[in-house]
Amino acid sequence: MHPPHASHHHHQTMRPPPPAQTVSSRPLLSPRHALAILVNIQIGSGIFSSPGHVDTNVPSPFAALAVWAFSGLLSWAGAASFAELGTILPGNGGIQDYLRYVYGDIVSSLLGWIYVMAALPSSMALQGIVLGESVGAAVGYWRGLEEGIWTGGQGRWVAVLAIGAVWLLNVRGTAASGRTSEIFTVCKLVTVGGVAVAGAAVAMRQLVGGGECTEDWCGRSWFEARDVDSGTSRIDWGNVSFLQMVGHYSAAVYAGLWAYSGWDSAGFIAGDLKNAERTLPPVIHGSMAIVMVALEFVNVAYYILLPWKEVGSTNTIAVVAAHRNLGPIAAIVVAALVSIACAGTINSQMFGHGRLVASAAQRGYIPSFFSGLDVCGLMNCDLGGAQKRPEAPERSSSEPLSPPIEQQPLLTSAMEAEPSLESNPPAEMETTDERAVPARAMLLNATLASIYLCAGNFEFLVKFIGISVWGFLFLAALGVIILRRREPNLHRPYKVTMAIPIVFCIIGFGMVASSIPFAPVESGILAGLFVIRFAAHRWLKQE
Repeated sequence: MHPPHASHHHHQTMRPPPPAQTVSSRPLLSPRHALAILVNIQIGSGIFSSPGHVDTNVPSPFAALAVWAFSGLLSWAGAASFAELGTILPGNGGIQDYLRYVYGDIVSSLLGWIYVMAALPSSMALQGIVLGESVGAAVGYWRGLEEGIWTGGQGRWVAVLAIGAVWLLNVRGTAASGRTSEIFTVCKLVTVGGVAVAGAAVAMRQLVGGGECTEDWCGRSWFEARDVDSGTSRIDWGNVSFLQMVGHYSAAVYAGLWAYSGWDSAGFIAGDLKNAERTLPPVIHGSMAIVMVALEFVNVAYYILLPWKEVGSTNTIAVVAAHRNLGPIAAIVVAALVSIACAGTINSQMFGHGRLVASAAQRGYIPSFFSGLDVCGLMNCDLGGAQKRPEAPERSSSEPLSPPIEQQPLLTSAMEAEPSLESNPPAEMETTDERAVPARAMLLNATLASIYLCAGNFEFLVKFIGISVWGFLFLAALGVIILRRREPNLHRPYKVTMAIPIVFCIIGFGMVASSIPFAPVESGILAGLFVIRFAAHRWLKQE
């Protein structure tokens, strides 16, 4: 498909993209802080809960480790594609800005709606579920019980309180949130490193000491298929059809991808990152390298530390492994560290996702009330107190109401676009106060997350997030390919190898298309959200 200006504007010099919307008026995050935030987002409850969901959907430990490696490489390919887009549009809108620039407001508004109302708060709710279960396990082991004494409801109320506490922490300002992320990152790496070291110690003790091994990891084949209990039925891999195998592997990959989720959040904080054009790519690649190595080694350790039938039986696998090998005191310590790790991910999600919500509000995708910057103290918040809102300058009747033709989004010729940033610019939010944050946007995210936390189911939320998010991730990576053809002279401080987004798009599209038949309820809810968004769009235009 040729770009719309190809036949008439070959002689024109390609203009840079319009300035991406930023929430903060000046960057406050160092690359080290940004790296800590991204690692925090990715190393959360996924590494402590997803292994069971991966294990029960594949026939062998080797297949499970292959799924983890595949999920990591696919996430890295997406992150590399986003690094190019992030240096072109280094604002706080992230994928929202990318889709808007490539396809127009209609696609960007759909993403903003789905992310704000479903995907982002659901992801935070999943972190809360594991946090609550870990706290319950710690209380149980403290009282001498084998399992947590709390019901799921009690643990989730603890998680709701944790989300509220994290919101209060984040509204203290960008710099404070960045420093806190470093502390959480250290706790996470200690937890992950402890599990990996424990696995290595057990393996070395057996290899050095010799003797007969009675454990699964050294007494059974890592490649041999074994029957597994999926929770609702027992899977005999010798009698599984091809379509059923596709469904199981899709579920396993989604569980692995959820553990890696957060790599796309780099775009949400790019506007707060110092020298984003230069520092964003190494921050993204550095975080992916750390997370991928950590997750692969920890999963190997799980298969060493636990009987294989127990790997898929719990959402608190690290706590169970600590109790089995080191006793209840170690289990309490690990449960506390897992809880801190989940709280750290919630902290980074609150920081990054709050900026996407604010950016969506600035675009008009959700009420503008959530777009402002606020200055909050220990006991109060001055809503809007950080910003100065100059009146928008009047536009002459001769001024164009749409982007220049060389910047025209892909879909504006096929669909009627909503008012664009150029035709209706949001008021700038200028402040030199480092405490200024999108407190209202973060409060909306925290409130929705608490609702999903109390009403949601772990497996359901993982599938729902996977289907809803990966369709948009596919479109964003496809945007790299489209822009290379449509605007070859666009300033690109970083260029990814073209094969990477192509492979990502092929696999991403195949994953979404193949998983929809196996998740009819999740797909139906997503379709309903799309219908609501289109209906609201038409109603607003009629008004």
